[in-house]
Amino acid sequence: MLKVGVDHGTTEQDIMGCFYFYVKDQLKTFAKRLRQFNVDIRMYDTDALTLPPDLPQNFQQFDRIEVSNIVDKEYAGTAEVLKAWGPLLNPTQPDSAIIGLFMNWAVQTPNATPRTSAKIAADCFMKVEKYLPVSTSPSVYSRWRLTAIRRRVAMGIQNRPL
Repeated sequence: MLKVGVDHGTTEQDIMGCFYFYVKDQLKTFAKRLRQFNVDIRMYDTDALTLPPDLPQNFQQFDRIEVSNIVDKEYAGTAEVLKAWGPLLNPTQPDSAIIGLFMNWAVQTPNATPRTSAKIAADCFMKVEKYLPVSTSPSVYSRWRLTAIRRRVAMGIQNRPL
């Protein structure tokens, strides 16, 4: 991110300026790539659990399905989401996945306090890191955050947010 900002004429000390140019370049690249593909965007006003059977035949197989926080038990719940959307995962793509946000996890999980969150986050980051291809390594900010979390866990400082 810093290099992009410097390439555009700002300094490394101007973090927000560097971030601005980084995001701008990412959006321009995305827009350019988007024009190269046949993209079909559709919006539905229906319950997420009843939607899969109503999708057109050519929308019946996905490499990634993002379901937001409906996986929380206060909403649809994990089992129902997997039952409804799991069959739509691409069986020929071994890393196809349903991506959800367990927004209420900390409230529902015993001992999930700020005191343990840094350790839990560090453990998760280290597990995920094994699956990241070298070509798509985390951004400078993500690497900094991961390093900071590891350092805090090693030092036993787990009760303050980063």
